[in-house]
Amino acid sequence: CFYIHKWTRETKFPHAVWAAGRGLIALLLPNFDQVDHVWLEPASWEGIGCTKITKAKSEGPRTGNVETRVYLEKKLVFCFGSYVAAQILLPFGEENYLSSSELQQAQEIATRMVVQYGWGPDDNPTIYFCSNSSFTLSMGDSHEYEMAAKVEKLYYSAYEKAKQMLQKNHRVLEIFVEQLLEYEMLSGMQSSSNIPNATPVLT
Repeated sequence: CFYIHKWTRETKFPHAVWAAGRGLIALLLPNFDQVDHVWLEPASWEGIGCTKITKAKSEGPRTGNVETRVYLEKKLVFCFGSYVAAQILLPFGEENYLSSSELQQAQEIATRMVVQYGWGPDDNPTIYFCSNSSFTLSMGDSHEYEMAAKVEKLYYSAYEKAKQMLQKNHRVLEIFVEQLLEYEMLSGMQSSSNIPNATPVLT
């Protein structure tokens, strides 16, 4: 006998939050990838939120075979969209496990930026926030400690940026989630100018 998952508003909710967070953060990031569709798919075994996002053509994610710094900075912020949305909208203390792969991707991007490309968080102070947080690291030598500290600072700076963006657009995020719960599909959202009452992002 097969177990049939009941696709209710309650079971939809974390998936809608996940999808809405990804879609909205992509729309708010200037000159970032295009959001084609955001939808809920009840046909999978337990239901799932989905997003279709096309890489931006105007700026392009790569120069030759190397990803541009500007694109990776935005991609790093994008990775925290669903996680921050869950922090804002889910009940206190409830984690959205759906964001785990994106948090891992953010860690990988930050590591690549520092280790492979040699980009640190202090190279461009107009993009990153200065955090008062202290990081606890157990690294062997001073060089490894410095590299790890740069990775962590990039990671948490991007998180703070995503948090600021979605908190400023808290009501818009709620509307996105409500529309997904009701209609299960949002499409044609190509820029933040199409979002009612959206607060422009700081650049």
